[in-house]
Amino acid sequence: MLPNILAGLRSDDCVLVMDADSQRSDQFVETALTAMATTAGIGAVGGVFYGQPGHALIGQLQRNEYVRYARAISRRGARALALTGTGTLFRVAALRRVAACRGKSLPGRAGQVCDTLSLAEDNEMTLALKTLGYDCRSPRNCRVTTEIMPDLLSLWRQRIRWQHGAPENLRHYGLKRVALAQRMPMELWGSPEVVPAIGSPPQIHRTCPMVVVQTGRAQASSIGTAAIGLNTPRPERRVRWLKIEEPPTGSARASRER
Repeated sequence: MLPNILAGLRSDDCVLVMDADSQRSDQFVETALTAMATTAGIGAVGGVFYGQPGHALIGQLQRNEYVRYARAISRRGARALALTGTGTLFRVAALRRVAACRGKSLPGRAGQVCDTLSLAEDNEMTLALKTLGYDCRSPRNCRVTTEIMPDLLSLWRQRIRWQHGAPENLRHYGLKRVALAQRMPMELWGSPEVVPAIGSPPQIHRTCPMVVVQTGRAQASSIGTAAIGLNTPRPERRVRWLKIEEPPTGSARASRER
């Protein structure tokens, strides 16, 4: 589906991919586009996710964990450890380059944007972009609220998938390539360094179309055409909203174990 969507877009377009059980903040798109316009080399801007209310103690523990992760990203200068599947804005040019490099310098099948064999596709996409030299950011105003696991069994299945997926991605990329892509976690070095942008930052077109692809079986809140206006006086930015329905494959899929 995604390669077909990319074929009809321009290289300077952007694609916002979201889980259907997540809601982005009103500032998400504006913040992401501003980051791309003012900082050279950004291939994608991911959300900073928080948990929805409810589910007693097990829910509160997950919300606490997500808040701690958000603080860690902020301390890293908004440099993303992993682009979240709950909501990430990608440059079309970056996705096309990833697809072109699959089966060569990147794992996966040639022509495919995502490595469909990966259990942690968002982590794998982050490694792919960084291996190709792109920067990945998660500004604090790119806030996303997502569903949390309602019970211990669902939480266990989700975390087993995460813990299997991340080491699998590292094995596919190799330690040397991953080290070059990630440039080592900043926690090992203390304060994040300030890297000035080299050359002129990329410009946002006065009309910047985006395609929002919402995956999952949950009911999407906004399907249709929406207008997103930024603070600066510009023509409306038209957004095409799509939804991809996944076939029912059991309760594990229905619970959206990301």
